[in-house]
Amino acid sequence: MSVSSITRNTATVSWNASSDNVGVVGYVFIRTIDIFNITTVDTVTSTFISLTDLTPSTGYTVRVEALDASGNKSAASTPLRFTTVNAVSLKIGGVNVSNITRSGATVSWNPLSSNSGAVGYTILLNGNSIGSSSTTDTFFNITGLSVNTDYSVSIVAFDGIGNQMASSTEVSFTTLNSVGVPTAICTNVDGIAERPLPYTEGFESGVDWKQSNNDDGDWKLATSFSTPSAAAEGKRYLILRYIENNGTAIIRTPCIDLTDKSDASFTFQYQLYGNDIGNLVLQVDDGTGWVDYWSQSGDQGNI
Repeated sequence: MSVSSITRNTATVSWNASSDNVGVVGYVFIRTIDIFNITTVDTVTSTFISLTDLTPSTGYTVRVEALDASGNKSAASTPLRFTTVNAVSLKIGGVNVSNITRSGATVSWNPLSSNSGAVGYTILLNGNSIGSSSTTDTFFNITGLSVNTDYSVSIVAFDGIGNQMASSTEVSFTTLNSVGVPTAICTNVDGIAERPLPYTEGFESGVDWKQSNNDDGDWKLATSFSTPSAAAEGKRYLILRYIENNGTAIIRTPCIDLTDKSDASFTFQYQLYGNDIGNLVLQVDDGTGWVDYWSQSGDQGNI
């Protein structure tokens, strides 16, 4: 006799088949709860039985008697004792928050073992349930969050009858700060009217970007240089050939109002090619100052 697949509430008991001169037709399965000495008797025809509705962290003793066609019973098998899984000992680990944006994040965690008895997970945000997942999906996408706000997330596992059986520790995270510029600031910055989304610019009809008056170089609209050999929309592109005193050359896009936008992306083509190439930096004015969001350094080749 052996016991397998032990969880908080279930277990499977199996044994070898018996025989006699009349013919075995079934088995009497005897289960005793050790602490209460309460015995349950079941009759089965197979050589195994799946036990359900067991109590966590509880000892059980099981025996089997063979039953033949004449109603005779064999002597009981040697008693076998097992203990169900302790609910308190189950912990969900590996909780991690990633892909944090202004309005969302992804939480992931390590799964419980297959014999834990868990059938799913509940996701708690600041102590409140915001959704659930199956045991095969150990991640959850959180949406609808507020900008620049602190949150805590934890995971709870539940069994087949809805009981909480394991939990994780809380993990804290903060959503990203707003990239949106307040409308009052975004109106006619540098004398250029703001642009709505989606905004595109290929410089084929000129440049309405603003050169800084307090830097060390000037961006030029070009078509005649050997590299790059083409532009994003045609023949024109901005080029910076020289900066005095290893300084900085700044050019600003029109103001793009991102107020009330949950996400936004800025894509562009660039070439960093030649000797003594410095840094190309993308900054965003969040209404309080310029913040670095991307940078690239050095010669990247003639591509």
